[in-house]
Amino acid sequence: MCSTAVLLVRTCVVLVCLAALARAPAKVHAAAGTGDGLLAIPTNASLSHCPSRCGDVQISYPFGIGPGCFRQGFELSCDRTTPSPRLFFVSGNSSIQVTSLYVRNSVVWVSAVGFNVTMSAGVDTYTKSWEAPTATGVCFYPDYNNLYTVGCGVYVYVFGDNMTDIIGSCTSICTDNREIMESANTGSGACEGLGCCSIPIRGGQGFTLKLGRLNSTIPQFGEALSNVKIIFSQNYDFVTDDVYASWVVNTSNVHAMLLNIAITDQPSCASAQSQENKDTYACSSESICYDYLPPSVSQRGYTCFCPGQIEGNPYIEDGCIAYYNPEAPNRNCMRLCGNISVPFPFGIQEGCYANDNLRLDCTSNDTLILDRGYAQYRVTNLSLDDGLLMVTNMLNDTSSNNVGRIIITSNNDKYQEVMDGNYDFSQEDVAIKWVISNITCQKAMQNNATYACVSDNSICKDVMRGNIRDGYRCKCSDGFQGNPYLHNNCTEFKNGFHSGATSP
Repeated sequence: MCSTAVLLVRTCVVLVCLAALARAPAKVHAAAGTGDGLLAIPTNASLSHCPSRCGDVQISYPFGIGPGCFRQGFELSCDRTTPSPRLFFVSGNSSIQVTSLYVRNSVVWVSAVGFNVTMSAGVDTYTKSWEAPTATGVCFYPDYNNLYTVGCGVYVYVFGDNMTDIIGSCTSICTDNREIMESANTGSGACEGLGCCSIPIRGGQGFTLKLGRLNSTIPQFGEALSNVKIIFSQNYDFVTDDVYASWVVNTSNVHAMLLNIAITDQPSCASAQSQENKDTYACSSESICYDYLPPSVSQRGYTCFCPGQIEGNPYIEDGCIAYYNPEAPNRNCMRLCGNISVPFPFGIQEGCYANDNLRLDCTSNDTLILDRGYAQYRVTNLSLDDGLLMVTNMLNDTSSNNVGRIIITSNNDKYQEVMDGNYDFSQEDVAIKWVISNITCQKAMQNNATYACVSDNSICKDVMRGNIRDGYRCKCSDGFQGNPYLHNNCTEFKNGFHSGATSP
C-alpha cells in the first residue's frame, strides 16, 4: 500500500501584531512570551548596548541579540562554543545559520538547508515535514533560490498557497550504468534530470513539496540508491558521486540561500501606515515602504528602504539621513558647463558639491549630465528656486522600472511617484524634481551641522506631493534673492535691483 507524501516547508511566518497593545513612551514591546522584541522604531542611542557582531557577521536592526535589540520576530543568537562564533535565527524547533546581513538592501544570506529522504521498499510516495524558524521576518528572495532533488526514479511537485497553486515540478532518473551517468554529467554541474533536477522557488512565506517514486519502468538501483537528497539553496553544483553517497560529497558545491527581509505583521504598506497600526509601523519617517509581494499572494508583508542611493538603516529613526556638508565650497569650483550654471549645493568637481547625490558631470563637449548609475540624463537647466532639473532624455537605454528606483503609491491610489534619492522622476524627459534630503524641515533644523539653509534671510520649505512627503529645500525669504545654500547670500531685492552677493 502506498503512503501519501507531502512535505511542508515554511520559510517565513506571519508575525501577529497585538492591536490592543498600548504604546509606551519610548518603545513598544512584543507580548509576553515572544521575547523582548520591539514594535516601535528605535534610535541609535537606544540600541547602543546591543551586540554589533557575531564572528564575522555584522548585526544590524531589526535583527539583534538580547532584550531591546531586535524587532519582534527578528531575534538572533550567537553560538560562541565553536572557535569561530556562528549566528543563528532563534526559533522553537530549528536554527538556520546567518552568514551575512545587508539591511540596507533587505537581503540576508543564510546557509543552505538539506535533508535525506529514505525511499523504503514498497512505498511510492512520502510524507516528510521540515519547518524553518517559526518567528523570523525573512522570506525567500523571489526567483533566486532553487529546490534541488538528487536521486533516482523520483518526481517532485512544489505548490504555493494550496495544492492547486503549482509552482513547478521536475523528474530525476538514472541509468543502471554509473560510467554513463558520470560521462553525461561531466563538468556542467547542472541539475537537468539525470540524477538531479531543480525547481526555481518564487518569493513567499512557504510552499508545499510532494515527493514520490516513479513507476516500475525506471530501473531499480538497490538499497545504496534509496537515499534522496533535498537541498534548498541559491545554487548547487551537481556531481554524479552525490547520487551514490549518503550525503553531498563536497559541501562547497552547495551555495548559500538568499532571503528577503519582510515585516509580516501587516500585509501591505497601506495597512501598516494606517491610523490603527501606525504605532507598530517598522519604517522610519525618512525611509520608503515597499510591498513585498503582490495582492495575489495570500500571506504578504512589506519592507523598508532608504531612498535612492542613501546609505543607512531604514528601520532606525534618522537612519536614512544622507550626509550633507553645508559649508561654502572651494572658490575655484567650476560653476559653468557650457552655458548652464551649476550653483551650490550642486557641483562638478570633488569638494564642490554638498553630497554625492548632488554631483553632476560635465563632459568634454560641455554637456551637463546627472548620472544615477543605471541611467544618465542630459541636463539643460538647473533651478534653485523651483527645485527642478530640466532634462531632455536618458543617454542610455534604461527602463523606467529599473530596480534602482522606488515606486511610491499614494494612499488614495490616484498617482504614483518614482523616487531615487533626492530626485523625483515622475515627469522624466521634461523635469526632474529634487530635494536636499528626504526629511522634513523640522527634523533638518535639529542638526545645525547638516542643515542646508545657511544664509541669513533664508527659509526652509517642506516639499509635498499629495499626501506624500518628499523632503525639504531652501529658498530666500520674500523680498530677498540669491543662493540660500550659501552663507550671507540671500540679499535684499529693491526696485528691481539685486543688492549684492553672487553664488560661487
